[in-house]
Amino acid sequence: MLMKFLTFCMEHEKHPGEYKAYEEITFSEYLKTQKLTPNLQHFVLYSIAMTPKSTSSTLDGLKAIKNFLHCLGRYGNTPFLFPLYGQGELPQCFCRMCAVFGGIYCLRHSVQCLVVDKESRKNHLPAFFRSHDIKKILSLT
Repeated sequence: MLMKFLTFCMEHEKHPGEYKAYEEITFSEYLKTQKLTPNLQHFVLYSIAMTPKSTSSTLDGLKAIKNFLHCLGRYGNTPFLFPLYGQGELPQCFCRMCAVFGGIYCLRHSVQCLVVDKESRKNHLPAFFRSHDIKKILSLT
């Protein structure tokens, strides 16, 4: 039953009739209707969906499970990053991921300005005496 449920969660947008009647109840109540044992319900709720029991809706829970399952296999057997040699590994993982996808990762530099061309609908980030065309920007400052 668990694999059938997880497979459904991956494609829940394609089958809205399966959960439409349960949108008004909490995700924990929805899990009770899916013929999962209480132990599996607890596991799905807290280990996979990681949603608060009393407040999350059915749709939020299904989205959380889908997100969890999409993250499996990115950095290993789990969607979590476990630093082995200190917290410095966390920014290193994001730096490597940025490089893999062709991003620019700048340390100790803040964004001075972002130029948006209204006609071409392109974004330019002036940095290091050059302008870089960008699709997305993430800045902590």
